Amino acid sequence: MSIATNASDFFAINMLKAQNMLNFFECIVGANMVKNPKPKPDMIYKACKLTSTKLKNSVLIGDSLKDEGAAKNAKIDFLFAKWGYGTSKSPTYTFDNLSELENFLLKHTN
Repeated sequence: MSIATNASDFFAINMLKAQNMLNFFECIVGANMVKNPKPKPDMIYKACKLTSTKLKNSVLIGDSLKDEGAAKNAKIDFLFAKWGYGTSKSPTYTFDNLSELENFLLKHTN
């Protein structure tokens, strides 16, 4: 898993360290690492490159129109986290909570 955030990467890294969650993520890409932040797809492309992941094997899980736009611009599925702070216009899938998302990912990965 990777993170693509419109915040700076060091902010995300420090937040994840404080929550003892940094080890869950292979890559953190912040807006400071690309020319164009979300909704442009630059962060998605960079995360794929840094992790040697094929774009076709990627999805974006997010809670905002910028996240949805980045997924659309990268031509990947967008999974909308309804418990977040934003809205979505036409997500590929929506989830009310983390358990629903986890169950979906377990069924659709591997």
